[in-house]
Amino acid sequence: MNNLTFATRTLWGHIVRDVGALGGLPLFVVITVYFAVVDMDVALRLVGSLIAIMGTVYTIKFFYFKPRPTVTADTFDTVMERLESSSFPSLHAARAALLFMAFCTGRGMLTGFALLLVAFVGCTRLILKKHDIVDVLAGFTLGAMAGWLIWQM
Repeated sequence: MNNLTFATRTLWGHIVRDVGALGGLPLFVVITVYFAVVDMDVALRLVGSLIAIMGTVYTIKFFYFKPRPTVTADTFDTVMERLESSSFPSLHAARAALLFMAFCTGRGMLTGFALLLVAFVGCTRLILKKHDIVDVLAGFTLGAMAGWLIWQM
């Protein structure tokens, strides 16, 4: 493999990994802090919806185990290992959908950014082989439903 091919593959791998992290908890916290400064009501709704979606996702993973596309183990030493090895539903996709709901609450210019965020997170979860399409779609659905319910209160 020549240097250009290696550099291209390495750069692509880093981009995919970093974009996938946009559905991670650290960015969710940063955006929640932003909303705490701009609109405390949205920040509180984000925290409530995050708690609801994490509880829902981990409850589903506890009772229904679906291995990740790259996981070959069928036994785990701890419950946490089993939960983290379960693919269904995608928590990253659910958090991205929750952020989309937050950005759609009267912030027109940010809605486009949020839609790109959701699309990129979903694609990276598939490219990294962390989830199958059904896992990502279920995560999006759960996140959107939780966000919608929280914003209806």
